[in-house]
Amino acid sequence: MPKLLIVDDEIATVDMLSTFLQISGHEPVGAYSGDDGLVLAKIEQPNLMILDLMMPDVDGYEVCRRIRSHPDLKELPIIIVSARTDTTAIEKAIDSGANVYLTKPINLAQLTGEIQRLLAPSGS
Repeated sequence: MPKLLIVDDEIATVDMLSTFLQISGHEPVGAYSGDDGLVLAKIEQPNLMILDLMMPDVDGYEVCRRIRSHPDLKELPIIIVSARTDTTAIEKAIDSGANVYLTKPINLAQLTGEIQRLLAPSGS
């Protein structure tokens, strides 16, 4: 069962995604700040991270950069989920190391498709 780390300062978003992902056959782990997300990424060793950009402590861009610079986590697939729809935010997120950028409100079918694609064995 793939372990997915959800990092968002909105508790309702983490709860909703956790419920959805658990029903979908994943093991969700929630963090409510960028700092907590970085700590849990190291402890939990998730298969994928779902990350918000706008958080009060460490923003999603910085979380991406730190994940990409960590030897044990640099290959971790990261899906950004943000209310920001401007091109600058999207480009900055991809430049910071995000694999995918999705906008809120979250399209659960699109999120599921990206999770399946990112977790698929290489070459399939």
